[in-house]
Amino acid sequence: MTPYKILDDKCDKLLTDFHFEDFINKHIANRIDGSGEIQASKVLVEIADIIIELLNEDPNYPMLLVCAYHGWQLYTLHGLSQFKLKSRFDKIVKQTHKEIKKNGANVSVNNVAFLMFLGMKIKDRYYKNINLLLSGFEIKPDEYGQLKLQVLTKR
Repeated sequence: MTPYKILDDKCDKLLTDFHFEDFINKHIANRIDGSGEIQASKVLVEIADIIIELLNEDPNYPMLLVCAYHGWQLYTLHGLSQFKLKSRFDKIVKQTHKEIKKNGANVSVNNVAFLMFLGMKIKDRYYKNINLLLSGFEIKPDEYGQLKLQVLTKR
């Protein structure tokens, strides 16, 4: 698997030239539901969209949503020692890679690690003030056959 430091440098390089303020203006109104609550699924879609914009390619969108979810979760582990964080990261990457491959996506473990790390860095850089505790997710088709992300949160 790609070393942690290389992932960190690669993600920082990508995010340096990204203009978040320009990007977020077209998304911000969509993240709030009728009761004024931030919708976790909309925020994770924003992160997946940022990744698409940064990489300038059209990857497997459900895979990006899964990596954004796990990147968000990994951010919550920042208080751990570097060794424990790397250990948890490696374990989650391997589990996620196995699950993604089981669902038919042809992707390397290094690519999954990169996408999850990028999701974690995006959370750290742009979404620090959104304190959603995520407890699970599922991606399933809606009544029109479009895949939709449903994220469970702890309140």
